[in-house]
Amino acid sequence: MRKFVTPILMVAMLFSLTVFGQNRFDRLATIDAMPEDVGGFGNFVAGVDLDDDGLLEIYTVNDDWYDQVGLDLVPRIY
Repeated sequence: MRKFVTPILMVAMLFSLTVFGQNRFDRLATIDAMPEDVGGFGNFVAGVDLDDDGLLEIYTVNDDWYDQVGLDLVPRIY
């Protein structure tokens, strides 16, 4: 019985330490989707300067996993 309980306790402690060791994430702003984007956003890249103008940009791509016919069939980068 002890050989069974000890590994389970160790795994439970490991997971609890990783969960409680995280910093709190405060959402400061949101990016609203266009009405044509019914699937939401897929992923984003932030804090890069791709056009070398000295300003940091935020790029996001719409999610095409849940397309609806006639509404959201074109991937867009914002």
